Amino acid sequence: MDRLGESYDVADYLKRKGFAVKSVRGKELVLDCFFCNPPDTKGHLYINDDTTQFNCFKCGETGNIVSLMKYFGDKVMDGNLSDDDRKRIEEKKTAEEIWDVAADFYHKSMTDEVVDYLIKRGFQKSIIEKYKIGFARGGLRNHLLKKGYTIEQCKKAAVVNDNNKDYFYKRIIFPYKYNNKVVLLRGREFNSNSSKKFLSLKDYEIRLYNEEAIRKNEFVIIAEGELDCLMLLQNEFNNAVCIPGANSFKKEWIDKFDHCKIVYLALDADKSGKAGIERIAKMLGEKARIVQLPQGLDINDFFMQGNTAEDFQNLLNSAVSLFELKIYEIKDMPENIKRVELKNLISELVILDPFDLNHYKDIIIRNFNIGKREINEMIKMKKNKEHKENPETETQDIPAIELSDAEKQEAIILLKDPELLTRFLNDTEKIRFVGEDCNKLLLLLSMTSRKLDRPIDIIVKGPSSGGKNYGINNVALFIPEEDVQAYSELTPKSLYYRTDILKHKTLIIAERVGAEQSDYVLRTMQSEKELILSTVVKNPETGKNETKDIKVEGPMNIIESTTKHRIHDENETRSFDIFVDESEEQTKKIHQAQRMKYKGEDIDKEKITCPWKNAQRLLKKYKVIIPYVDQITFDTSTIRSRRDHERFLALIEVTTFLY
Repeated sequence: MDRLGESYDVADYLKRKGFAVKSVRGKELVLDCFFCNPPDTKGHLYINDDTTQFNCFKCGETGNIVSLMKYFGDKVMDGNLSDDDRKRIEEKKTAEEIWDVAADFYHKSMTDEVVDYLIKRGFQKSIIEKYKIGFARGGLRNHLLKKGYTIEQCKKAAVVNDNNKDYFYKRIIFPYKYNNKVVLLRGREFNSNSSKKFLSLKDYEIRLYNEEAIRKNEFVIIAEGELDCLMLLQNEFNNAVCIPGANSFKKEWIDKFDHCKIVYLALDADKSGKAGIERIAKMLGEKARIVQLPQGLDINDFFMQGNTAEDFQNLLNSAVSLFELKIYEIKDMPENIKRVELKNLISELVILDPFDLNHYKDIIIRNFNIGKREINEMIKMKKNKEHKENPETETQDIPAIELSDAEKQEAIILLKDPELLTRFLNDTEKIRFVGEDCNKLLLLLSMTSRKLDRPIDIIVKGPSSGGKNYGINNVALFIPEEDVQAYSELTPKSLYYRTDILKHKTLIIAERVGAEQSDYVLRTMQSEKELILSTVVKNPETGKNETKDIKVEGPMNIIESTTKHRIHDENETRSFDIFVDESEEQTKKIHQAQRMKYKGEDIDKEKITCPWKNAQRLLKKYKVIIPYVDQITFDTSTIRSRRDHERFLALIEVTTFLY
């Protein structure tokens, strides 16, 4: 509340409460809903950044900034809002009211001429009524003034221009609705000499038409223009939305399609439509499928030529990915440039997951005089080049270790030692990992918790060269190699395509800047204890798209390091924070350990750590009961304590488990 009066920012307010915005979709902020029980992890809470109105599409909770303040126990006073804040909220509210009145006025102003025009374009009167298509034939300004709105309010809402005339005069009007409110108006030229075929409200951002269809469907069609979208809706393709023009798709809209399995791109089959399709497909990635309309046609033309809904469904069924489209385009190129373009395309395949990679290899082999070995060589060359430019840690499967009777006996003696943790600290000193006793113990217990159902995750924080990764790697020496996977970088889907088993393993991410793009995947594994990726592939035999689920079983123990004091709130509240010792005393200890190496005193790290690895190999999961749990008290003043408390109990559990 301390800064709210100075700068009204609901995202900042929530951040100070420990909640981070997951994504921004136009004017809407998307978060995991903190009202939901069990907790939401899919981003169902939508908050309008202008009005602060919110709605959760999972639990149904609604309200505004005042509701949030009351929920978090903050004192709500009118003075918390600045005059500018109140003015801005009122202006937007008034504008939306005016748009709603204007949309109704325009719809009632429809002329027979406009209706006949739309009918000739293939539209039924029912669709005109349902989506409140209208016409600006004049008189809006006087109508709004009679409703009590001032001329300045009408100008602010952009429906009246600087000359006090109807901004959309002589245009067909398409109201954009969202949550049962008109959120935008767009006009299409009708029998006028205007230089602009389409007009959007001045100073207001464009939006997606029929946007609510995205939330309701896993398969969505993106058309170009309102008439094309309405034609699809008329033919019962209720999952259709549209962009105003081929090049109008905004990057910030991508998050709206997160839950979608397939997004069909059905833009006009012309030069600008093709460019728009490629641009959008690259942003959407593997879920994009390109609908190939006959050359020169748009969706409205397609149906006006006598094609049916079944014919359009066939186009959807035969939709291709961007890679497939490029393959077919290259196939029709002259021989002198075909080879060069094919080589460039194959080099792009390196970014794909193994499943899709094999799929596209097969398509290339079927369509070109090239073998799998040659394709693999091209991909290998590309990977080698990227590896030299961006070297990263690679992991290999390590076979299971069989212990001898002597090794088992030594490990059992170690595990039964009542001074087990003290002995561990002593052994870390022997390998010249000095100081940091508390951090060492937490790291050991965290890595040991990989064997339990509730692993304890850790983020090690400290300055560059402070010893973050050094500490993690030294403790990892006491853990079996086959149970540790280390990465310097994670792509958003790399964990989905591991061919080995990650369940009950420790995942180490060095300098988490390399894993920030995978934040959501890591959070999901921490909360849900598994990952499920639903991807769409084309069946090579039937030619139809099919859904394939890829499941990665957890849980796994995640250890990260970072130079940042704070990271994404949703990740941070799921982990223990530990900080490297930056004291001068610790620096002296490190210097002394470094000098030991130059005195010729060699150490056999493997001999020291091997019994610990074997002891870990012998550990078997069993249920731990805390009989005195009811006597434990814990801070309840913050929401994040709900996670901290369980992590504290998990720490007791793993300590008991190790002993």
